[in-house]
Amino acid sequence: MEKRKICLVSAISIASVAALLSLLTVFSFFSSSDATNAEWMKNIDDDASLSSLAIPGSHDSGATKSIADVAGKCQDSSITQQLDFGVRYFDVRLGAYNDDLVVYHGFIAQDLSFKDINDAMVSFLDEHPSETILLSVKEEKAPVGSSRDFETLLKEEIASSASYYLFSDSLPDKLGDCRKKIVLMSRYENNSIGIDCYSGWLDPKEASSDNSFVLSSSDIYVQDHYKLNDSETKWSAIEDTLAEAKKESHELTINFTSGYLVSSFPPSYAPSIAKTINQKLLSSITSGDKGVFVMDFVTKDLVSTIVGAN
Repeated sequence: MEKRKICLVSAISIASVAALLSLLTVFSFFSSSDATNAEWMKNIDDDASLSSLAIPGSHDSGATKSIADVAGKCQDSSITQQLDFGVRYFDVRLGAYNDDLVVYHGFIAQDLSFKDINDAMVSFLDEHPSETILLSVKEEKAPVGSSRDFETLLKEEIASSASYYLFSDSLPDKLGDCRKKIVLMSRYENNSIGIDCYSGWLDPKEASSDNSFVLSSSDIYVQDHYKLNDSETKWSAIEDTLAEAKKESHELTINFTSGYLVSSFPPSYAPSIAKTINQKLLSSITSGDKGVFVMDFVTKDLVSTIVGAN
């Protein structure tokens, strides 16, 4: 009887150790994967141009809140999580609310300030100096106005971390020129700092119209066809932009994979397109694909697929 107890205890101990080792292996696997994506630019040559890279991006990067889970939400992950996933292009929409810059998606407040975003990015670059962040800042109209203009507030917010910013009016020629930097892309009227991405940015007039263009102030090619009748039209626009990006004939190609179906309810419900397009991205992106992929509901798997194309 005593021997049986000893054998039983031994078996339980062995099983417990095996389970623990298995758990540690799984934890190690995910930790390794996260670490690799957190510094994926480290393996890219300094002389590489930004146009030669496949860069994961997020659309409405701070929009994690919605109205009754119906409209407004575009991401499930925080800015810090997206950075760890490997996202390097952030589409941030800010409104001036009582002299503070806060994140909005349309009129929907996201309970997130620009200071929160800036702090997260600066902290990330301190820990991962090999990386570069492309930050597109677009102005949204907040329901309560501000006594000071948008850019004045923006300058004040980034003043203490200005050394982390690249305020050039054009993209850097090489990745090595912008490591541990936030490249500011200013998508608001009357901007005087960063790359002007306001002039020449078009909105589709209707669902059937294409919305691909080259910004008039810089040689940046953009596909932002977001009013859609069907997902096939969107995928066709993405493929056309992939072909354009492979030419490397522009300083950068920005390929928005986000959009919404005008016939769905509500029409601004981002998952109506993302649930189809994101699966296509996972199965279709291959080595040699280039450009910035600006996605709704980014995941570690999606980002890893795009990073793997480099």
